[in-house]
Amino acid sequence: MRESVIVKAVRAPVGKRNGFLSGMCVEELAVKPLEELVKRPGISP
Repeated sequence: MRESVIVKAVRAPVGKRNGFLSGMCVEELAVKPLEELVKRPGISP
């Protein structure tokens, strides 16, 4: 079995309590960082 290793990281959006991002659900906030993690090393999602 192959071993997985995390070699890169990206940050999720950060905002103030009850600020602009407070109306977004967790899934919406996770989309961009996950897209970047897949795009940067050039792997197929």
